[in-house]
Amino acid sequence: MKTIITLLFTIYLASYAHQKACASGCTLSPEIEEGPYYVGGEAFRSNITESQAGIPMTLKFTVIDQSTCGVIVGAVVDIWHCSAYGVYSYYEASEGVTASSKYTTFLRGQQVTDSSGVVTFYSIYPGWYTGRTNHVHMKIRTTTGGTVIHTGQIFFNEALSLQVAATSPYTSNKASRTTLTTDRVYSTQSGSSAVSTASLVGSTLSQGVLVTSNLIVNTAYNSGIQNGCTAAPASSTTTASSTTTRSSTTTVSPTTTTTRTPTTTRSATTTRSVTTTAAPTTTRALTSRPPTAPNGGPNQQGGNGQNGQNGQNNMPRPRTLKDRVDMTIN
Repeated sequence: MKTIITLLFTIYLASYAHQKACASGCTLSPEIEEGPYYVGGEAFRSNITESQAGIPMTLKFTVIDQSTCGVIVGAVVDIWHCSAYGVYSYYEASEGVTASSKYTTFLRGQQVTDSSGVVTFYSIYPGWYTGRTNHVHMKIRTTTGGTVIHTGQIFFNEALSLQVAATSPYTSNKASRTTLTTDRVYSTQSGSSAVSTASLVGSTLSQGVLVTSNLIVNTAYNSGIQNGCTAAPASSTTTASSTTTRSSTTTVSPTTTTTRTPTTTRSATTTRSVTTTAAPTTTRALTSRPPTAPNGGPNQQGGNGQNGQNGQNNMPRPRTLKDRVDMTIN
């Protein structure tokens, strides 16, 4: 009994700490599905444009530890998005575009957060494709090749996206544009909490836009969905050298009652107390990795892994236009 009381008190303290962090304004960024176009092992680089046509876009992400509301130094941010025509690199052409994009790497890359917890990418404003509005995907890891602590997407103000859609080359996108509020992912996966802040770089849209977003993550996260302040994190401490210490206490107390008709009733009550403490310390050097095929990249899974959401990374990778016909486009 004493052990159980101690464990319950420990859980209470963790919950209180979590609520305090939420009250301070550090609400977790929503976990949003990975989608079918992720490719692991992309190059570490800031400019991911590769001569793709479009409105110039500078992306600045600040990665913040939700438990401390402080920035995270040395985290790896991996992003990818479609072209102005709605096509993702590496995959076969789609949305009416005839040229193949197989084995290419445009609009993909990784960066490591600096001493201010910031990564900067130079790209183009993303286009759209059937069923999806303008958006950018990202994954965040503790270190190169380390645990995925966030899988998400950012969205854009609808008025800005409409202005972009009226310019070349976006006017050549053959897909009917899905608006922000009718986008399935935005509507069902807390997309309103993932809208970025954008401003013009110069006096006109053609000069480019600056897009910023704070990515607030739980450094102890590695499975399930934690939208907003819905789950208390395990205690964690992250240093600039990407050394993480984690400790967690778990209590399992299942109670099962089974009744069988017509004359037999069975009742079983089981109480289990499990205390687990793990304190791994891992330091990994940041190194660039060449692009690899999807099956060769990290098979991380974020979000809820249901209904073709983050679990889509387990889907077979499309290699031809024919392979994509029966695939639900995300």
